[in-house]
Amino acid sequence: MKIKCRPEDFFVEELAELRPGRTGRFGLYLLEKRGLSTFEAIAELSRRLGRPASALSAGGLKDKYALTRQHLTILGKPVPPLAARGLKLEPLGRVDAPMTAAELRGNRFAVVLRDLPGPAGRAIAERAERCARQGLPNYFDEQRFGSLRGGQGFIARRLLDGDFEGALRLHLGAPSKLDAPRVRAARRRCEELWGRWGELFRSLPRGNDRSVVSFLREHPAEFAAAFELIERRLAQLYLFAYQSFLWNEILGRVLSRRLGAGALFAVPYAAGALRFYDRAGEAEVAELRELVIPLPARNAEYAPGILGEAAAETLAAERVALAALRLKGTEWLQFRGGARPALVFPRDLRAGSEQPDDLYPGRRKLRLDFALPPGSYATILIKFVARELLPGSRASRRGGRRRP
Repeated sequence: MKIKCRPEDFFVEELAELRPGRTGRFGLYLLEKRGLSTFEAIAELSRRLGRPASALSAGGLKDKYALTRQHLTILGKPVPPLAARGLKLEPLGRVDAPMTAAELRGNRFAVVLRDLPGPAGRAIAERAERCARQGLPNYFDEQRFGSLRGGQGFIARRLLDGDFEGALRLHLGAPSKLDAPRVRAARRRCEELWGRWGELFRSLPRGNDRSVVSFLREHPAEFAAAFELIERRLAQLYLFAYQSFLWNEILGRVLSRRLGAGALFAVPYAAGALRFYDRAGEAEVAELRELVIPLPARNAEYAPGILGEAAAETLAAERVALAALRLKGTEWLQFRGGARPALVFPRDLRAGSEQPDDLYPGRRKLRLDFALPPGSYATILIKFVARELLPGSRASRRGGRRRP
């Protein structure tokens, strides 16, 4: 099975509660993009408009390898409709405040699953109906873990250990599998020339990485201060990634304790393995539906019982304590509190009928339409409904001939 063969195969439309008018300090726009991350789209718009990236605000981050529509605010004078490679910008009106996650109500998805074997469609449709009824574990998925660098672990883990040089070296010098070729080449140069700041500065293109290296030319031992020069939203994502991993581990252990390890199956992902249940009783679903799990942070509190035990076991496995989830040497970069429902229930879920796949002759394709609340991942649903067909599974390696 394959997804995201074309940007149109993974369509995401942001649902938000907005009331634009004719006045306000900020312009509100609909941003359509393909083949760009939200960060990359904002950087390109900043360059084209001649305005700082801080003047542009989005409520959420949308997939890079997709066709997405989301809302964006821009401080200052109105921007006319704009079309460039990979993005379009359409004015919607004016608002008094920048776009934040508080305005988001969810996302609507249309996902095409391709390269399916003949018998797969019926099982996928049945599982889709089941997950709408009994819910899915509300895990953070791959998109949250793009900062896992070259198999060398979480940047945030280095920061917690006070190793700012190691964290900075991963940021600048370790390529991610999601990096474009030119970015990978720049990261290799950073690793090769590490410590030779003058040479490295001259070899890098203009941008944030070059600014960080410029600082190190003058202050070669001040790695904590250099790390603070990283674009703030990106640096904060490094912390979110590790925090999300810990949260996933806690939820997996909760499910194991509540449903029994034998009722679960595991699906590999970038940071390890995610545990799913295939079926759960009404009482178990009702209990889990009410469960909200705090994000690991200094002031997080976990209720005694199954949740408290799962959290304690997760933290012990990572050799970290809640009180230690505070970075020394930096003021603004910290783990933020919050909470997340244990389960997510897809809305308006429809599985289309199988059709011949126009990209893979002799195979089939199927479209799934559904909506999810903010922060939930469509790819988690795909992992559930098509787990035997995911890249790397035994059925996938055999060409998907096994019946799901």
